[in-house]
Amino acid sequence: MALPTTVNQLLQQVERNCVLLPSIQRSFVWKPKQIVRLWDSLMRGYPIGPMLVWRTRPTEHKHVHFHQICRDFKGNDHEVVAASSTDVVSALLDGQQRVTALTIGALGSIAPSGSAKPRKLHLCLDPNDSAGPEALQYRFDFLAAGGDEDDAMFPVADARGLGSSAAEL
Repeated sequence: MALPTTVNQLLQQVERNCVLLPSIQRSFVWKPKQIVRLWDSLMRGYPIGPMLVWRTRPTEHKHVHFHQICRDFKGNDHEVVAASSTDVVSALLDGQQRVTALTIGALGSIAPSGSAKPRKLHLCLDPNDSAGPEALQYRFDFLAAGGDEDDAMFPVADARGLGSSAAEL
């Protein structure tokens, strides 16, 4: 399995459980504002940092459990992945916060509390001309389905598969 070169390729590998978290990793701790800042950096074309991965077969490490990357964040609810003896995975040792934030934004949702309605990441299609170099240039927001949306807000998850330019994210 080649390491991903685009965000879309990384997300495809997350969906196929080829990128996993070893149980030695800490929990996801980013707040929605941090996820929004990462997506703003991505849209600006800024580098978002490297990942350190451990290419291994989970069955060779009985003392370490391997978990899916969280898609729908409601707290610490990682699902253990049952892997066959031939599965080689990329276990994230560094970069978990960024990869989880990308996954939540593009594939999933976040719920501020266990009883709250899940919110999906949206991008405002109206330009923000007043943004300075340190301010957010793009307006992202986590919105609940059927309530907060307006015509200018586009679900980030819907951008995947729009064409060759979306696939190059």
